[in-house]
Amino acid sequence: MRKNSKGKIGRREFGLAAGVGAASLLAWPWSALAGDDGRIPILFDTDIGDDIDDAVCLAYLLSQPRCELLGVTTGFGANAQRAKMVSAFATAAGREDLPIHAGSPIALNGEPIDMSPDQARVLSKWKHREDFEEGKAVEFMYETIMSRPGEVTLLAVGPLTNVGRLFKKHPEAAGAVKRVVLMNGHFKAWAPEWNAIGDKAATRAVYETAFPSFLSVPKILKVKVLHLSERMKPI
Repeated sequence: MRKNSKGKIGRREFGLAAGVGAASLLAWPWSALAGDDGRIPILFDTDIGDDIDDAVCLAYLLSQPRCELLGVTTGFGANAQRAKMVSAFATAAGREDLPIHAGSPIALNGEPIDMSPDQARVLSKWKHREDFEEGKAVEFMYETIMSRPGEVTLLAVGPLTNVGRLFKKHPEAAGAVKRVVLMNGHFKAWAPEWNAIGDKAATRAVYETAFPSFLSVPKILKVKVLHLSERMKPI
């Protein structure tokens, strides 16, 4: 892990650690999550476009044979732009058919989300779809989960606006999902996790919901994962 001149972990270096941690969730032999064909049906919710972690995770999901990627939803500001970025990845991976839906630009408490993805500036260099309308993510998530009750793993690696809205509007979906996996969960006041505080009302709504299976991976664990990988390089 590289550090800046002050000896601290940089934003992008931490983003890489988070991406490694999030993507590694699917590397475990979770046979109980797999369908009849041995693949794990996954809905992926992301705020791709800022740090590198979401892009690393999406690339992993698109290339992992054990993943049946059912669709991707985007959130936390400029969601149509973020959806275009997902589309660029999907197109490059030969998955032009991948369902992609942009979420609401409004936080669960009613406040507008004013965040723009820095990485969207390179979109002109990559083939991607343009036809994305904000506010479509929640209904897509709900319909996908209810069409395959007890099968879908919901993986979220950004602030929880879409996920919180889903289970607030459709509480029955909480019992129909197979498992919820979050890159989230570090609430210490001295270093709260961005995914937790980005939409506090949504975070509270999700953590107060009961699911058949729930895994929350906080940032401190993801940093430890990267530290371990650095120590293994000489071996």
